[in-house]
Amino acid sequence: MSKESTMISIIIPAYNAAGTLEKCLSSLTQQQYKNLDIILVDDGSQDHTADIAGEYISKDSRVRYFYQENQGVSAARNRGLNEALGKYVCFVDSDDWVEPDYISILVSKMTEGGLTACHISNDTVIPGGDEFKLLSKAEAQQEAFGDRGFQGFPWNKMFDINTIRRNHISFDVNVTMCEDLLFLIQYISCVQDPVVFMNCAPYHYVVSNSGTVKSRYKKQKIFNRKSLSEWEGVRKCRPFILKEAQEAWKMRLVKAEVNTLRVLCANEMMHDVLYPPLMQNIRNNLISFLKYPYSAGSSKISVFLSAISPKLEFFVYKIHNS
Repeated sequence: MSKESTMISIIIPAYNAAGTLEKCLSSLTQQQYKNLDIILVDDGSQDHTADIAGEYISKDSRVRYFYQENQGVSAARNRGLNEALGKYVCFVDSDDWVEPDYISILVSKMTEGGLTACHISNDTVIPGGDEFKLLSKAEAQQEAFGDRGFQGFPWNKMFDINTIRRNHISFDVNVTMCEDLLFLIQYISCVQDPVVFMNCAPYHYVVSNSGTVKSRYKKQKIFNRKSLSEWEGVRKCRPFILKEAQEAWKMRLVKAEVNTLRVLCANEMMHDVLYPPLMQNIRNNLISFLKYPYSAGSSKISVFLSAISPKLEFFVYKIHNS
């Protein structure tokens, strides 16, 4: 089967996405690569998401729409995986959009049991040089824990649906942060070497104005323990980490612990059962984190302050982000 005749499924989880969905769907229906299965999973939207989907369904038979009661992005992506008809699958968030050659680029180097990835458009620098680079499975896991380039997202990548189904890989519905990283790390542990990382940025990641990430560091009226699940998501990666990627995982776990303690401090929950062990693990790994060459300077400062006092780190964080 030629690459041109291979069907590619594109999964779009959507919740109240009326303001951005049209641009997203337009960029997908206008792809240079035509053999597409475009799956929109509406996760209980209460706006005009369904109306916009209906417009595209009426003019493009490749667009399919599925509605479910609100269960979260993981459940929506899992529904998409269950419905996918393609040999390979991509994820696109409903507030993002892609260049016309996005699918063509990813499928050009895709192989059975493999993984291809590209940069995203908010990377400030795209390295020069070769059109693509080849990563071992361990190198891909290391890259997934980083903040630039490859990253731990599902939506700048192409996956083999048979590998996903054969290994029973899905998004953990009990984890609301880093559930995508957990999915990716598990998938990488199952792929055939090498992973292909394309040196281009055809995926446009749109930063939301809602401030979702920063908002979790504000006091909640009714505390939701799911706001602590970044640490849980990174921790759950452990069984799938290859030996050479262990250090990268440990350093990413430390960052997740800092963020989790910040949530606890914001909600004045310093007596929570998680507080002592998270703080102790940060202290145990402080020197390693400070020496780790891939840690950003700002992260090193946060970890250093948390090792002294998580309340001090949160205080400095609030001043810096006020």
